Amino acid sequence: MSRASDLYIVAPSNIPFEPDPLRYGGDVRELPDTYWISLLEEFSLPYVVLENSHPMLRVNEADTIVRELFDRDNRMWFDRDTQQGATT
Repeated sequence: MSRASDLYIVAPSNIPFEPDPLRYGGDVRELPDTYWISLLEEFSLPYVVLENSHPMLRVNEADTIVRELFDRDNRMWFDRDTQQGATT
């Protein structure tokens, strides 16, 4: 892999599946969670698996994880009010 992300977020299949005609596979889940996790581990990529099964709690969980990453690395800031970000 030539370029990896700082963090990969795995949203597990712990919520009911809803068919979607726009999704590849439409009426079935494409691949199990273990496939994605194994792939991330094979390439030693940093990842977290979301724990919440409620959609809005998942969003909040992912938001917290990303904000902690930005705070820890202190490399980026984002101003939601102006929709502009910059690296420091």
